[in-house]
Amino acid sequence: MNAMKRPSSRLFSTMSFAPSPPPSSSQPTTRMSNLLDGGAPFYNIYTCADHRWISVGCLEPQFFRAFLERFLRALPSDVLDQEDWVPTLEGQYQKEDWTKMKSFFERGFKLFDRNHWANIFDGSDACAVPVLSPSEAAVLAAPADTTNGLASHIESIPVPHPRLSRTPARPPPDHGSSTLDILLPGQHTNEILMELGIRQDERKKLALDGALGSLEKEVIQAPGAKL
Repeated sequence: MNAMKRPSSRLFSTMSFAPSPPPSSSQPTTRMSNLLDGGAPFYNIYTCADHRWISVGCLEPQFFRAFLERFLRALPSDVLDQEDWVPTLEGQYQKEDWTKMKSFFERGFKLFDRNHWANIFDGSDACAVPVLSPSEAAVLAAPADTTNGLASHIESIPVPHPRLSRTPARPPPDHGSSTLDILLPGQHTNEILMELGIRQDERKKLALDGALGSLEKEVIQAPGAKL
């Protein structure tokens, strides 16, 4: 195995990028061998040292440049010197190298925990971000919602991300009040069944059979229902 010198930042400022064309859609392909199905190493999810994940999605060359530059700089010199192959900017779309590139990234990401990598890519155009758990995403969204009375409910309400300042996509209030109108699973099942023309006796049978879950009592005790 030949030792390789650690690439300097000047390398990235002087290299030109001339990517090969993406694989033709007319050619037969298999799963996880294409650009967006997990085949491309620069559009994938990687496990870190703490068994959490980093999402990478740098399809365009300028974003791949930002990712690769920061990734290589983050690797310890002794680890990088032991590698007999290192990804290059020109090789992004050389599909025959994707397997080696993916293995290279997998080994690198496992050296540090997720938050370490998140800090490395933070503020860059690398298109590499941490995969958050639901509780972490709730904490991330909470500061923007604190003044709107949503902080205590944020963990139970799914909201779009990223949180945009002008259009934050907050859950709608209940008819203009400050109370959130949080829909429970199956909340309008009985009404929908009525709209579909399902008779009361049929709805009651569904409830007694356990098909409506927690709505059994609501259906059975509806006006006109007889036990």
